[in-house]
Amino acid sequence: MAAKAQSIVHVFPGVEQGVGEQSAQSPSLILLLGWMDAPLSLLMKYVEGHHSLYPTSTVVVVESYTSFMWSSTAHKEAKLLPVINILLEQIYKADRPTVGLLVHAISNAGAIHLMTLAGFLRDRLRKDPSVLRESIPAIRMAFIIDSTPGTNDYESIITTFTLTMGPVAKLAARLPLTLGYLAYYMVYNTLLGNSPLLPRLHSYLGQEQLLPGSNGKEPRLYIYSDTDAMVPFASVERHLSVLSAKNIPFTAEKYLGTQHVSHARKDPKRYWGAVAEVWRKALDQSKPTIKAKL
Repeated sequence: MAAKAQSIVHVFPGVEQGVGEQSAQSPSLILLLGWMDAPLSLLMKYVEGHHSLYPTSTVVVVESYTSFMWSSTAHKEAKLLPVINILLEQIYKADRPTVGLLVHAISNAGAIHLMTLAGFLRDRLRKDPSVLRESIPAIRMAFIIDSTPGTNDYESIITTFTLTMGPVAKLAARLPLTLGYLAYYMVYNTLLGNSPLLPRLHSYLGQEQLLPGSNGKEPRLYIYSDTDAMVPFASVERHLSVLSAKNIPFTAEKYLGTQHVSHARKDPKRYWGAVAEVWRKALDQSKPTIKAKL
């Protein structure tokens, strides 16, 4: 049974049995950040997938809504406060040893939520008097980056909003969407001085450290497709080339013929096998003892 914390954060505890070897090899916490406007019923498929691999792990789901992207910083922090507190209590300031954190961000929206969350966490930890010299014990982590990062070009944005429409509806929607696209850039970016979200996302994912407590060498798994109409494979592969140039470790699973965020449904054995492998790589890394920057 899920315990819902506010409107966009849902907590799904693991089973209490099997606390021996199984618990010692499972993430203490799995953070699942969903794609734009994804219903909880679909995100539950991913919760079930994680619990099939790690039945003792707690899965925290963060839902994504369009309005979140354009809301104020205070509103975003309020919406993410439940997951911020969970991470602080169970990972960053846990009074017992933790196995680590597995992060699963789906689509641009999920990754943007992760980017936003990272900033709030960093600020909270820096203000905490128990955190000295802007460093904390490094935490074992692994990251799954599914169907992101995409591009900020016009056609990709239009496709995002019209993907499920029929031909007539797509044609009718193009003009208002185009006007909205232009208005957004004029007001949100030009007049208000905000940098575009997707270039910021590329920059964020191009860093070594995605969350506080990272040692910069955590394994990452990128999952994408050659036929994703919303996130072109060329955009993902440009990002991967940046990681390669920086010697940031990652593995990539490129699917053929699958659409946006449908890779797990198309080939669940391959998908969840890759998830298990990226966490195994995190376990194979020796327990971090160095201090990690905030």
